[in-house]
Amino acid sequence: GKKIVAIGEIGFDFGPHGTKQPANKQEDVFRKQLQLARKFKLPVIVHTRDADELTMKVLNDFTDVKLVVHCYQSGTDLTEMILKNPNWLFSFTGLITFQKRTEHILEVIKMVSIEKIMIETDAPFLAPVPYRGQINEPSFVAEVAKKIAMIKDLPLEKVAEQTTKNAEEFFGI
Repeated sequence: GKKIVAIGEIGFDFGPHGTKQPANKQEDVFRKQLQLARKFKLPVIVHTRDADELTMKVLNDFTDVKLVVHCYQSGTDLTEMILKNPNWLFSFTGLITFQKRTEHILEVIKMVSIEKIMIETDAPFLAPVPYRGQINEPSFVAEVAKKIAMIKDLPLEKVAEQTTKNAEEFFGI
């Protein structure tokens, strides 16, 4: 069968732990990777940290490519852009269970239909509360699902079922 189900994670990182490569070099590589995804009709996992504007500039040229922005923590403009594209999804991590810096992410979760949401651990980092500070592991994704169920006032089973279905459809598995 098919061995490669997606390309990623690719994109921009200008955060403190990110690559020190200049923006133009990151953009060049990102565009080449997106062209590969288009050519082979593969979905993409996008990473963007402190780079919403550049990410939007590039994605504007690839609106036909199916993608998910992982570990979602971006602002309003990128959120609206993703909402408009039926092929684009959001993925949330244990970050949504933290007390600090999450207000706007919780607002995004309220706005976005469950059909556009995937959940992830992003292990080994960002372990959700109550495991914060530990090495993250796949089973902890249940805490992310619980938090989304709470925010969206949905049964946990519905969140688990729909986000699983979203992932299966996205990755073609």
